[in-house]
This record gives sequence, structure tokens and C-alpha cells, in this order.
Amino acid sequence: MVKNLFSKLGIPNKNTQFPPSKGDLENAVSAYNPEMDAIGNPYFQLVGIGSHGHIALNEPGSPRSARTRIAPPLS
Repeated sequence: MVKNLFSKLGIPNKNTQFPPSKGDLENAVSAYNPEMDAIGNPYFQLVGIGSHGHIALNEPGSPRSARTRIAPPLS
């Protein structure tokens, strides 16, 4: 995203945010939610299509109350 989109549009790295995707995801998600609270509402949000054909922020089987979701790997 940074190399192929943000850099070409002149969007500084400090103005971008990515959810955790590696390592201890349970702890990373717990830390990510307060970071997002501190930032406030996004001005612009770019999401993709998930592996099951859904909008990437609504992972199948995620509780509706979950703010940040961990999707199980495809089998």
C-alpha cells in the first residue's frame, strides 16, 4: 500500500494506519483498539474484499460487538 499507492498520492506514513497481521494477534488487537480511539474517526478508510467475498472488515463468524477482528486462516 505504501509503495504502490500512498507514496504516489503523497500521503505521509504518519497519516496511515494498518491493523496488526503477525505475531501475537490477541495482544496486538488489544493494543490496537486504544490506538484507534486516540486517533479518532478516520477521514478516509480503504478496505478490501475478504477471502470469502465479503467486505474485509466484516469477517464471517465475528461477533457484532468486536471492534477489531482476527480472521481464522483459510483451510
